[in-house]
Amino acid sequence: MAQCRPSLLTHRAQLDAALDAFSILDESAVQPQLVAYEAAVDHYLELPALLEPILPTHISALCALIERLLDVQHPSLPSLYVPSRALYALVKVRGVKNVISHFPHQVHHIRNLVPRFSYVEARADVASFWKLRYILLVWLSVAIRVPFPLHSILEPAQLDNAVNHARDALVASSGPIENAAVSFLSRLLARPDASHHRDTLISWAVSHTLSDQLHGPVRSAGLSFLAATFKHAPRQFTYPYLSSVLSAVDALVQDDIAASTIDAHLIAKLTQRLALTFLPPQPLVWRYVRQTRNLFSGTGHTGTLDPSPAAPLSATDAQSLELVIDLLLSALRHRDTVVRWSAAKGVARITARLPPALAADVVASVMQLFDQRAEARADAALHGACLALAELVRRGLILPHHDLFKRAFDAVSTAACFDMRRGANSVGSYVRDAACYAVWAIARAYDKAHVELFAHVICDAMIPVALLDREVNCRRAAAAALQECVGRLSEQLFEDGIQLITLADYFSLGDRNAAYLEIAPNVACLAGFKHFNCILQELWQRKLVHWDTSIRALSAKALARLVDVDRRGVIVKDVIPHLVELATQRGDMVYRHGSILGLAELSLIVGRKGLASLSTDVRRIPQLLEEKKLLTGRTGDNTRIACCQLIEGLARGAGDVFLADKDARTDAEYSLTFLQRILGCGKENMYAPAANAYSALCDNVIANDVEWHMKVTNKILDGISHSEYCESQRGFALAAGVCGNSPRLDYVVQVLCIELTRNADVEVRRNAAISLRRIPEHILSGRFTAVLTAMQCGMTDFAKDERGDVGSWVREASMKTVVEIVERVLKMRGSDKGGRLDDKEEVEVLGVIQCVAEQCCSRIDRTRGVAGSSMKALCQVFTPSVMIESLSKVCSLINSTLSVPFEQKICDEDSRDVDFREARTIFSYMKNTLDIPELFEPVVRGFVAAGGTPGQQSKPASKALGDFIADAKEMNAKTRTVTSILRLIDDKHPRLTIPALNLLGTLLKQDALIDLEQTALLSIARSTKRSWRQKLGDVKRVIAAINVLSELASLSITDDSFDFRKGTLGRECLEGLSILLGGPIPRLRRISAEAIYLVLLEFDADTGPAEEGDREHDVSAKVQEALAMVSETGWEQLDVTGARERRNVLCQLLGIRIPVPIRKQP
Repeated sequence: MAQCRPSLLTHRAQLDAALDAFSILDESAVQPQLVAYEAAVDHYLELPALLEPILPTHISALCALIERLLDVQHPSLPSLYVPSRALYALVKVRGVKNVISHFPHQVHHIRNLVPRFSYVEARADVASFWKLRYILLVWLSVAIRVPFPLHSILEPAQLDNAVNHARDALVASSGPIENAAVSFLSRLLARPDASHHRDTLISWAVSHTLSDQLHGPVRSAGLSFLAATFKHAPRQFTYPYLSSVLSAVDALVQDDIAASTIDAHLIAKLTQRLALTFLPPQPLVWRYVRQTRNLFSGTGHTGTLDPSPAAPLSATDAQSLELVIDLLLSALRHRDTVVRWSAAKGVARITARLPPALAADVVASVMQLFDQRAEARADAALHGACLALAELVRRGLILPHHDLFKRAFDAVSTAACFDMRRGANSVGSYVRDAACYAVWAIARAYDKAHVELFAHVICDAMIPVALLDREVNCRRAAAAALQECVGRLSEQLFEDGIQLITLADYFSLGDRNAAYLEIAPNVACLAGFKHFNCILQELWQRKLVHWDTSIRALSAKALARLVDVDRRGVIVKDVIPHLVELATQRGDMVYRHGSILGLAELSLIVGRKGLASLSTDVRRIPQLLEEKKLLTGRTGDNTRIACCQLIEGLARGAGDVFLADKDARTDAEYSLTFLQRILGCGKENMYAPAANAYSALCDNVIANDVEWHMKVTNKILDGISHSEYCESQRGFALAAGVCGNSPRLDYVVQVLCIELTRNADVEVRRNAAISLRRIPEHILSGRFTAVLTAMQCGMTDFAKDERGDVGSWVREASMKTVVEIVERVLKMRGSDKGGRLDDKEEVEVLGVIQCVAEQCCSRIDRTRGVAGSSMKALCQVFTPSVMIESLSKVCSLINSTLSVPFEQKICDEDSRDVDFREARTIFSYMKNTLDIPELFEPVVRGFVAAGGTPGQQSKPASKALGDFIADAKEMNAKTRTVTSILRLIDDKHPRLTIPALNLLGTLLKQDALIDLEQTALLSIARSTKRSWRQKLGDVKRVIAAINVLSELASLSITDDSFDFRKGTLGRECLEGLSILLGGPIPRLRRISAEAIYLVLLEFDADTGPAEEGDREHDVSAKVQEALAMVSETGWEQLDVTGARERRNVLCQLLGIRIPVPIRKQP
């Protein structure tokens, strides 16, 4: 790895060159190199280790430069700032700990740095030179560690001045300066010869920075300084200051002054270091150590030192220690994670230095936090307790023979299922994650023999989290804990452990649906179905009543999947009766909704036999809820959807429960009425569940009752035709195709076709297209031509509103429906008519293929994907056996042309890599279909819509069409393409007028039309001029037309026939642009003037200089004068009359026709 780092350091030459340039003392001269150096270093923010090879040389050179600049009587601060900025760039990316290890730290360095630091601090501007001050402080923190007495190196006054300046920087600055000052001062106080400064600085910190009169940043700086001092300084140096510092900290905590997160975090750090000062380090022979092999095994040597007994604590120290532990235990319940994490480490560090009895008391206090599940901040308490438990376990501070060891497993099991509702959501994911961390620590710290009795507790706690937790980080944390348990504690302890961690691994658990529906049932079968109960309990008692609606729905499906592995019938005997009881209870809607969803999924699986005597209660749940008025309001919407799913599940899985007796039929009629009310309620999210339930009832309950079918059909038709509001029509239109055995199905098809083609509401049209899929094929076959005609109307629906292209919903639904209808009808005809189509059907089928081909070039990725799938399916269905020769030839050409780029036919099953949603490639494939005469016009329309509309599809679509025109061998093909685009500019296609103009402008810029004949280019210019007639207010259209005319005029400059006095292309374009110069819209006048100016400028540059008296010289002079007039005129500021006067002068100058306004007829 070290060998490949230099090769990966691609900016090394640039960094070395900038380093060489830093020797120039002028800051302004090296400023570009300095900026380039910082930018090059910033490239490695994500991989800072790549800078490691250059750190020694660069840091040494930069420090030498700083030292040389300091070694003068009056150092230049701007010159010093250059290497300081470069060093700070390395510190920012690589980290201060890695960088300062390369700083030089000899005696002469500290002798020079200390006085020069005071010089810089006295003269430097705080804001301008902060990086220089930071580098000097960091360097001092390294150099101050020299192992020689400071009085032999520095004068006392010099050191005092440096200390005072560092103290002032500590209080006055924040961020990097504060951190560097803390490091320098704490390292200084750790020296044996700094007793005077210890007394001064610690007293100053206690009396000034920890005062309740100061603001937060000053207090945070003092706490940070004290914490670093007690960390670095030896115990004998800091012991005399313990009582004063602890008293000040306790006062801050008691008065709730240090309430910020930063202060609380620093207090947790400081208090644990105070406690470690009370307690000297000593070998812990009593702590648990996992059995390992060592070099002393077999020699009789245990490898453990015989410690000397520790001196007992004094009464004062014991009281102070108790205060510190109380502070840390309180910090375990803090609201911020960083404080709890620091407190957990502190508790473990302190416990590691206590005698066994006192250590057990601390562990017991931590365990008591798990009993606070009912408090408001229980999540913080349990999280802190889990972190502390994990840190204690890692250090072996909970002995296996102690009762606390068993309590630890119970506590982890409690935390693993913690989930507290708070408002509409819940908290507790970080508690479960910390519980997984605690189990991971237990597996690493203890032997198999000590964990054997609690293996089932670990499995019952971790498996539900790994499989069924809502958060992916918790699922993966639990999987890691299980993997550690199986790997370190053997598979014999965790039966089928290898299969368990293979099924529930890190990557497979990332998909929540797969974890619930696939992995959980498989895991439930492992170890002789031992894991079945914990998974079932988690689904039934927790996840089915989870606050998240999606989790409740997923849990209901997972619960139904467990029926197949339920050997003892627990779900039928215990779960279903409990869910029936919860389904109709008042109280939290979550319980009702989850119970109904569970019953819906279970009814579909277990059937009437599984429901047994509860079938009556289950089918009457919607009626009971409506009687209790539990289906109203905002919370009732989810419950009504669940009731629809319950009716569907009963009808499909246990349909005979509605036919058992007269009361059952009454319940079925009520269910139909209930669903009809939902279909007409006007809420979009309820239509599909209600329609599915309606279909299930019609197919499985009233399938053979013709009279009942007639009533249902009439009710649906009345809802479609006679509803006053379109919101009511939407639901009935979606459910219209479910009456499979109704005598009026032929009329239903007619109504749906009418709604698809004529209804003003887009959702009704979409639902009508979807509903046609459910009509039986024998009915559709009789009206096949009419249905295909209606489908073509749906596939050409381009309606728009404030939501965007809502017509795409209808187009996509129509394409999916037509494929399904054609497949079913042709399959049905295969036996009695040979599957062949008649002449009218052939025409409609060709229209369908043309519409689908146009949508294959849609500007919407989703629509192109649906169209591509539909085209593949249609090419598979329309074989020569079912079509006449001409239509069969079209389908075979589609296969052959689209298969060229893929080297396979698109209808082959192996060509699954064809992605019509990929805009960057699909248009280059679709241009091949332009060679098919029957598809030419619709595909051109698709290219125009995609290439002329802004978006990510515009560039590839226009490029593909330009390539087709450029590659066309015959001029007729190019002219035909342009003629088709010009035809779309007509008002017959107002939707495509602006895209057609935009596409023409793009094609002209690409020089795709440069080979066209002059007459074709003139046709483009004249059609473009006609495009804005009577529509000058359409600014987008006019701007697109201006772009086309300007590109045409520029194209004509290369032709020798460009002359303003003849009827050439250039004259035609300039006349069109001059019309807009006198228009009423100032913005369009300015854009037109800019276009004319660019055209004239390009013409003037192309003609070049000419001799005086020549015709070219006269034309050039007029062009120069025209350029001056166009550029000097403020076309936006002039009124219409003034603009037209200037325009007329310009036209006379250029010798083109002056536009004459068309007067409106009275």
